[in-house]
Amino acid sequence: MPLSPPPDPTVSTLLLDWERVRGHGREPEILDLLTAVDARLASRRDRGRLLSDLAATFTSSGLPEAYLPWYWDTVGHRMLRGQKKHAGTAYRRAREAEAAHALEVDTHHAVENALLFARAGALPGKELGLHQRALAELLPAPRAHTEFLRFLDAWTDGGAPPPADLLTRLRASARAAGLATAEAARALGRVLAASGGRAVPVGLVRAADRLFAQAPPHEEDRPGLAVLFPASITDGAEWLRLLETTGIAEDMAEGRLRPEKGYGAWLSHYFFMYNHRWVGEGVTKQRMPGELYALLPRLAPRIRAEGAAVRLYEGRYRHGRLDSDLVLACESHGVRVELPEGVTRPVRPVPRREEAVPKLHREFLEQVSAEVEVVRGAPLQEAERALDALDARLSHDAMRGWDGVEDVLDGLDLVEPLARTLRFGVPGEYVWPAFEEAVAEIGARDGGVLGVTPTWPVLTVYGRDAAVAVDHRGRRGWCAFTLPEEAERHTVHFVGGDFQVTWAYGGRSRSRQPQRAFWCSAPDDVFEAYSPRPCSTTAATPPGWVWSWPPRTGAATTSNASCALETAAAPSGWTTT
Repeated sequence: MPLSPPPDPTVSTLLLDWERVRGHGREPEILDLLTAVDARLASRRDRGRLLSDLAATFTSSGLPEAYLPWYWDTVGHRMLRGQKKHAGTAYRRAREAEAAHALEVDTHHAVENALLFARAGALPGKELGLHQRALAELLPAPRAHTEFLRFLDAWTDGGAPPPADLLTRLRASARAAGLATAEAARALGRVLAASGGRAVPVGLVRAADRLFAQAPPHEEDRPGLAVLFPASITDGAEWLRLLETTGIAEDMAEGRLRPEKGYGAWLSHYFFMYNHRWVGEGVTKQRMPGELYALLPRLAPRIRAEGAAVRLYEGRYRHGRLDSDLVLACESHGVRVELPEGVTRPVRPVPRREEAVPKLHREFLEQVSAEVEVVRGAPLQEAERALDALDARLSHDAMRGWDGVEDVLDGLDLVEPLARTLRFGVPGEYVWPAFEEAVAEIGARDGGVLGVTPTWPVLTVYGRDAAVAVDHRGRRGWCAFTLPEEAERHTVHFVGGDFQVTWAYGGRSRSRQPQRAFWCSAPDDVFEAYSPRPCSTTAATPPGWVWSWPPRTGAATTSNASCALETAAAPSGWTTT
């Protein structure tokens, strides 16, 4: 008899239900085990050892290995509402137990149980691919595709963003089921339409744009795509191009598709989402893309008809600013713009009368002439900068007040700067083979690349369980390691020919979390770590920053960390710190 997921996961008795169906006579031991689980989950002591303690609890129960997957699923159910990260780990341990002990897998349970964890938002990104492979092994291809789509719906309902390789997975699943490209387009449109406001990868948006040019999304998903607003690091241009490709932008302009909160609210929210972008550990201003200015005149009649003003000064990173170009563009199309109190409304410069044109200073003329010479003689990037400077300096008044301006600007052409740049070489084409190999090696491991740290002249590329150090001569070292369960975030630095693995724990705010570390050459010697700034995966420290830790002396704490290490000697003439 198939077992259904519990209606209330926090009081799941899946293990007990499974035992009652099979009648092995171990109900008393299981009841005692679940009582011990409840007591440990209710305890506040050492949350970093929670899963280790729960594993030991099962071991001490004396139950056979066949009970282990059902035990971990039950534990995962009970942690779904308060400890989703641990719940996802428990789910993975259940699947690993099935594989390690070659246990029979209940197909109904495998499908429905995964849906339960996905809807709760408890599964990490890697589980999507693992579950797709499991479905392919358990079910015929057509049904495996159907169940994979159900899992994607649950994944989206749980609040998780779609993965970057989603289209590749959908195409493979549809192909195995004997379905055409239109099926992948339909499924991708459905997922994206339900992912509004999430960090949808920019690459996936571009791939969807190309796919939808061949096979459009389903009609019922078009309203959701119109308000997708990807929260990834982007200016939204890729998404606007997708709206143009699918005809959604045209439908909005013609009034056939009205965004959920209206046209004015749509424009206000676009500015809110993309007027700043995340860079390192901070944000920077960002111009609105040309695609928005191309769409604005077509939406303006709809916005005017609504009668409400648009808000163009707030941002999602709590950094507000006034975009004069966008404000002036809106007002030129009759769209009212609401500004915060005390902010002066921008005014488009108006040419003055001839008699009011001021005389240009000699220093101004010299600066403009210098910028012109830069355009004529510098590489392309410098020439572009000089053109921007000229554009800012040469207002209508300045142009009308300079009798010889035509002669000075005559013949300006970016062909020569482009030719010089191409002869010299484009920086974007330069390569660093050792670094690229390190990124590819770590990127191919589970979890991919999590960060890069500098300890001059070395860069360390690290992931969840391994790191590679490189410099300008080549590969300097490699290590594999296992983090303790308490680790919430970690970094890896290559210092003095060894790798230091540092992690934050304790569940406090990022700025106050304590840290521990070990050296890969002695992973059992765990010590408390102290650094000028908190453990971070963004690698935003100044180039060449070397963390300063206490000496590895004193009593070592116990750890389940392990490590494999190989390093190359530093090039002659170097001193490592």
